[in-house]
Amino acid sequence: MKSTLPLIIALVFLVAACDDDTENANNTNNVNNTSNVNNTTATNNVNNTNNTTTTNNTNNVTVDACTSQADLDIINDPESDLSGLTTTCTTDCQANAGDEVCISECVAEGSGLSALCSTCYGDFGMCAIAYCILPCIDPSADSCTECTETNCRDGFTLCSGYDANAQ
Repeated sequence: MKSTLPLIIALVFLVAACDDDTENANNTNNVNNTSNVNNTTATNNVNNTNNTTTTNNTNNVTVDACTSQADLDIINDPESDLSGLTTTCTTDCQANAGDEVCISECVAEGSGLSALCSTCYGDFGMCAIAYCILPCIDPSADSCTECTETNCRDGFTLCSGYDANAQ
C-alpha cells in the first residue's frame, strides 16, 4: 500500500497539471479573441478618423476689385503697360519663390493701382507660374498668351471686374 500512495499522488498532480493546461489554452484563446476585438476596434477607429476628417475649403475670392474710378483710369490709360508690368513683376518675384504678395506689391508700386486691384494681377502672375511656366519662357510668345488666356483670364476677370477682351 505504501508503494501505491506515491503513485496515486503522482496521478493527482498529473491530472491537476492537465486541467491547468486546458484552462491556460482557453485563456490564451480568450486573450486572442479579445485582441481580435481590439484590433477590430482599432480598425474602426481608423475608419472613424477618416470619416470624420473633413476639409472645409472656404475660398475667399476677390470680386470686382478693380472697378474704382482711380483703378479704371490707370487700366484704361493708353500709356499704362500693365501686361508688361505684370510679366516683369512675375518674373522678378518668381526668383523669390513666386509669391503672390510680391507680385501684387510690385504691380501696385509700378502702376499706382490699389492694393486690392493689384492682388488680381498677383493672382494672374501666380496662375501663369502654375499653369504656363513652359509656354511662357518667352512671355511674348503666342503659346504664352494662349495658355494664360485659357487658364488664367477667367479668374482675373472675376477678381478684377474688368474684362480686357471686352474693351
